[in-house]
Amino acid sequence: MTGVIDFLNRRFSADSSGSLRNALLAAAMAALSACQAPAPSGPEGSWSILPAGAARLTLNLAGLPGEARHARFRSADGRYVEETAQWGGDSGAPSAGVRLSEASPGPPLTDPDGPNAIIPSWTALQDKRPAFTEPGSAQAAFGPVSWWRASLGTAVCVLFLHRLPPQQTAAATLSGYYCNPPGSPLSSDAAVTVVQSIGLRPRPEGQ
Repeated sequence: MTGVIDFLNRRFSADSSGSLRNALLAAAMAALSACQAPAPSGPEGSWSILPAGAARLTLNLAGLPGEARHARFRSADGRYVEETAQWGGDSGAPSAGVRLSEASPGPPLTDPDGPNAIIPSWTALQDKRPAFTEPGSAQAAFGPVSWWRASLGTAVCVLFLHRLPPQQTAAATLSGYYCNPPGSPLSSDAAVTVVQSIGLRPRPEGQ
């Protein structure tokens, strides 16, 4: 399930302008949502494109190109909700992705236990052998976040993971990545800045 939105972003970002890419992505996601098709290796449900004002995930980081692309998956039975936000994707520019995966009862659909489990869930990171440096942790507005710097191909990235405090039987994880343009360094201080730039808005009423 988590690979569907990544596939569409990769398919349309390679050869489309920003406005055309967003239009194509919106149309494809609307068709996917209307079909109510079962997600790969996951429950039946639907995707929806989110306007920025309705999205819960933010990344207040200078240098990210263009607007974020927000989407949300909701399973047909309402047990699973997964929101993704992605920035960039063009060569020579920074790129980032954040995913919030929730389930009631848990565990969530995307529930990585470390950096090696984060990489396969993002198309932009797949097929790249990571070379990890030191791990770290930093305090974001919503709680402590574990992070790992890694060389992925010609880019230096930071991968991050946070488990939200459980609420009764509900469980949630927040995970993702940020990559500098190929050939650009990414220091430990810069990795902390990335983590501290992640924002998680409260759940809207009625959702």
